[in-house]
Order: sequence, then C-alpha cells, then structure tokens
Amino acid sequence: MAWEIFIRLSAKDILRCRAVCRFWHDLTCAPDFLQAHHQRQPTLPLVMLHHTASTDRGLPFGERGRPVLGFDDYEGFKLLASCDGLLLLYLSDGRYSICNPATRQCAPLSCLSAAGDIRIVAMYLHRPSGEYRVLYWKGRQQGHPEAVYYILMVRRGRSPRCIGFPSDTPGMEKAMLTCKYGMTPNNYYAPPVVFRNCLHWDTSNPKTASIVVFDTVVESFRFMRRPRRGATRFDSRLCDMEGSIGFSCFDNEGTSAKIWVLEDYEREVWSIKYHVNFPSKNLSYLRDRETYHFVLSQKGDVLVYSCSTGYMFHCDNTGKLLEEFQCGNPWSLNIIGHGFKESLVKQDISLRRGCGCVRQLRFFQRI
Repeated sequence: MAWEIFIRLSAKDILRCRAVCRFWHDLTCAPDFLQAHHQRQPTLPLVMLHHTASTDRGLPFGERGRPVLGFDDYEGFKLLASCDGLLLLYLSDGRYSICNPATRQCAPLSCLSAAGDIRIVAMYLHRPSGEYRVLYWKGRQQGHPEAVYYILMVRRGRSPRCIGFPSDTPGMEKAMLTCKYGMTPNNYYAPPVVFRNCLHWDTSNPKTASIVVFDTVVESFRFMRRPRRGATRFDSRLCDMEGSIGFSCFDNEGTSAKIWVLEDYEREVWSIKYHVNFPSKNLSYLRDRETYHFVLSQKGDVLVYSCSTGYMFHCDNTGKLLEEFQCGNPWSLNIIGHGFKESLVKQDISLRRGCGCVRQLRFFQRI
C-alpha cells in the first residue's frame, strides 16, 4: 500500500517522506521505485517568467502552476532541451549547464561552453550505452567543410564527437548542406517528439518539406513524409499524441488549426483527426505572426498564445472555449514547447547539489 501511495506523490513530497523513517527512506530510494515514480509523473508544459515572481498578479497559471526552476539570470537565459527530468540551459555568461530541478542538482557542460557558436538540437538517452547525449550543430570548420553535427556524451571528461551528416537517405546530405543553418529546427518553440527511440522534427524547410528523423540508437538522420493536403507552414509543429505522433498547423488565415495523426509509422500514412475552428470572438487578438499554438493532449484540445498581446485561450477539438487568460505584461511570460517530467532517478552525469561551478550563477534561487 505504501508503494501505491508514494508513486502518486510529487518529488518534493517523496524527499520529505524519506526523513520520516528508515523503511520509507529505503523504499523511496530503491531503483525500481524511482523508475516507476518517474513513469507515472505527467509531462507538463513549461512556462518561462522573466523579471517577475511566479506569484505576481495577472499571470494565468498562478493557481495551477508550480515553480520548477528559478534563479536570477534574466538577460541571456534559455532552456534548450528537456529529457527525463533533466534540463539543458544556456546562461547569460555563455555557459551551458544541465540540471535536475527535482533533486536540485546541476553540472556544467564545459565542452559546450568552449565550442563557440553552436545550436543545440536535442538531448536524448542513448539506450545501448545508457548515457545521455547532446546533439548539436556547429558552423563549418576549416578542414571539415561538411562536418557540422556533433554529439556530446554528457558524462564529465568526454569530448564531443563529430558525426557529420550520417544518413542512408539519398539527397539528405545535399539538402542539409544547401541550407544556411543546416537542418537545425527551431527547437525552442517546437522541440523534437520522441517516438520509437527516434527524435522527430518538422523544420518547415522549403528545400525538403519533410520531417527530419534522428535515430538515437544508430545516430543517423532520415526523412519522413509530412501530411500533404492542407498542411501549411504557418506555425506547423509535431506533437506527442500518447502512443503516436501528431502534426498540427494553422490555416493561412490563422482562424483554425488542423491536427493529423500518424496512423502507420512504417508506411508513413497520416490521417486528419481534428479541424479546430477557433472561437470567433477571440480572433481579434491573434492577427499577427507572433501567435503560436500547442496541442495539449491526444483529445485535440489546443492552447493558442499571442506573444505581442499576452493573450491566450484554451479550446477543445470542437472549438469550444474552455478558458482564456490575459497577462498584464506580455513580454514577462513566455510559453515554450518543452515539457517537464519529474525524475528522482539517479543519472550518471556527475550532478551535484547547489551551483554548477565556481563563478557560475547559482541555481534554485527562487524555487
């Protein structure tokens, strides 16, 4: 009975329960319990608050949201990747760090900080080795004009490995090389969808008009067909449909969203699942290209957010308005596409409590 109760608690409550007695401590520290607890946790969307406290008036998620990570670094901070409860961060001083907010542990990624001008593509678990890795893109170097993708093993002391453009798909290398920034997607608002040990992005690249897939086991790229009929490139993105992959996009007018589901992964067959017409009275807030949408679940409910006005609304798959919010200072609130799933599992990445290294900004200042 204790097991069934504890796996339903938050990580913060689990840490408190460990101090009650030896039996509770041993139970909640067991590897099988930690894995079961992590699997049961929901994947929640992350919201970034700039120059403000999470309890300020007017913020839409004040009652239902909870702080995940907080520290005083407002200028250049970015959250670049999320995987198994780990967050990859870029700080204003040019450093990269990885942290686990549930355990308040973090570690610097000095190899990334010294790599120069790079673009983080994803962080993932390489299952054959059991280690976490970072895939990133770097500008062409002298002597390696075509070697622009690298993999960093997160364990301390490991140097990045250049992988170039590994692919069995004809034409992919040429398509990637002809693009100014390779095939690097905008993973800030549209991070990859993980399915069958592969990372999937819709890059909205006019040279390919395809979904890029990175197999995390063999670590190579390939293309996948995206929905053809009616799939515009206006804020198109992939989404996790709980057991499958979804593809959603605005129509050309920005008044509705279409959602497809990948019915057959091997044959790459898509079928349209929902056509969500937004409530007409809410559209006056959305007449700009700074508007984004997020599919929140496999039921097709959608969150639509305008960066310039700070206005957002939540509707179901029929277009029925469920909730609407207005942020007083639109630029203090930023909804990003990354999700967070708490984990107390001990990852072998040399995490330590407190701050990542000397002279680096301290984390967890305002959790």
